[in-house]
Amino acid sequence: MESTATQSHKDPLVYVGTSNKSGDGLFTFRLNLQDGSLTKVASYNAGSEPGYLTIDSTRHFLYVINKENEGTVRSYSINQSDGSLTYLNQQPCPGGPCHISLDQTNKVLFIAAYAKGKIYSFPIQENGHIGPVASEVQLEGSSVNKDRQEGPHAHFIHVDPTNSNVFVTDLGADHILGFQFNKETGQLKANDPVVAYKGHPGAGPRHFAFHPGGKYAYLINELNGSMVAMGGYDYHQQGNAFTEIQTISTLPEGFTEENTCAAVRVSSDGKFVYGSNRGHDSIVVYAVDQETGRLELVEIVSSLGKHPRDFNIDLSGKFLIVGNRDTNNVVTFHIDQEKGKINPTGVNLEVPSPICFVVIPDFKQ
Repeated sequence: MESTATQSHKDPLVYVGTSNKSGDGLFTFRLNLQDGSLTKVASYNAGSEPGYLTIDSTRHFLYVINKENEGTVRSYSINQSDGSLTYLNQQPCPGGPCHISLDQTNKVLFIAAYAKGKIYSFPIQENGHIGPVASEVQLEGSSVNKDRQEGPHAHFIHVDPTNSNVFVTDLGADHILGFQFNKETGQLKANDPVVAYKGHPGAGPRHFAFHPGGKYAYLINELNGSMVAMGGYDYHQQGNAFTEIQTISTLPEGFTEENTCAAVRVSSDGKFVYGSNRGHDSIVVYAVDQETGRLELVEIVSSLGKHPRDFNIDLSGKFLIVGNRDTNNVVTFHIDQEKGKINPTGVNLEVPSPICFVVIPDFKQ
C-alpha cells in the first residue's frame, strides 16, 4: 500500500476502482469541498482489474470484484479512523463480473457477470467475510444486435428502495429482470414473470437509478444512446413491472459517430438526472418533472477525456466526479444545484483506467 499526505478531515473520501491489470488498482482520495480538488490518500493491489466497488451502509466493509481466475469478489475491512483497507477474504464469481451491490441490511451481496450472462448472490457474515455462493443464476435470451447481443449479458444488479426485489439489466436480451431474495441465506428466486421491463430491440439496457423514494427510475441504454424514464410502482404488490414513461436521446442532434452509454445518477434531491456517453465523451444533464417523471434536456458537456465509464456525485451535491478510462484521468465539475448544470473545476488528476467511484463522509467528521 502506498500512502500520501491528507488534507482537511471535514472532506469526504472517494474510493476508486480501475481496470488496471497489474499493480495498484484500488485508490482512496479525499475530495476538497471548497474547490473540488482530489488528494491521494492510499492505493492497493486488489487483483487484476479491481473495477466496481460497493461499501456497506455502516462503512465498515468494502467489497470489490476483479477479473482474476475468470472472476473473484474480495472483502476488506475499513479502518474507522482513517478509511484504510485490510483484506479479509474472497470468493469466486466466474463469468466476467462487472457490477456489485448490497442489499439494505448488508447481509446479501449481489454480482452481475457480463461475459457469461450470470448473476450471483452471497451471504455476508457479521465479520464482513463473504460466505460461499448462495445462488448462481444463468440468464437466457438474445436480441437484434448480433455483435453485442448474441446471448445474455448481465450488466447491473441492485435492490429496490424497499429492499423487496433485486433487479438486473440484461444488455444482451434488452430486459430488466426481477428476483426476490432471502435476506438470511441470500438465495434468489425469480419473480413471475421474471421480465420486469421489455426494452426496445437493440437498445442494450446497461445501468439504472431510482428517483428518491422510488416513484421513478431512469435507465440508460448502452447501444442506442438513450435514457428511459420509467414509472414507479408498489414494490410489495407489483414488484415485477416497470412502466415506460419516456425515451430521450443522450446525444446532441446530428451526432452520428459511434457511441456507447455507461453510467446514470440521480441527484439526491431528485431534480436532475445525469448520464455518460462514450464516443461523444460527454455528460448529459436532464431536469426531472416531479409530477410526471419526464426528462427535459439541460445540457451536454464534454467529459474532458475519453470513455467516461463512470461518475458519481458527492454527498453534499456540490461536485460531480468523472473518470475517463481511456485517457487515465479523473476530473471534477462544480454542480449548480438550482439549474443542474456542471462546470469544470480545473481539476484533472492522472489515475490508471478509472471506472468506479464510491463517495463516503470522512470518518473524523
